[in-house]
Amino acid sequence: MVAVTGSGRDAAYDLRQDHATLALEIFLGNQKAPVASLAGFLYRDYGFMLDVPTMSAVVALFRDEFGLRASEPDEAKTFNTLFVDDSSQYDDSELVVAEGMDK
Repeated sequence: MVAVTGSGRDAAYDLRQDHATLALEIFLGNQKAPVASLAGFLYRDYGFMLDVPTMSAVVALFRDEFGLRASEPDEAKTFNTLFVDDSSQYDDSELVVAEGMDK
């Protein structure tokens, strides 16, 4: 997954060309990760602002923060290799709006 050149403080690390495919095979057992479930878990203790409080918006936030934007072809390819969008399995009403933030 990672190519290492040099050693010690002079080491350089680069992702290999097919790193997403390798990660899918090795780390995920060829099962794509459910992105809304993962994003919900990762963000469970954090507050954030969304224009529209939907799970799709949470997924878009995740994609932006982790460099997997749909608008960038290479990033979208990596995302599509590793994740399945399970946001439709969640009811948007399950998102908690902080007091005073719903106005």
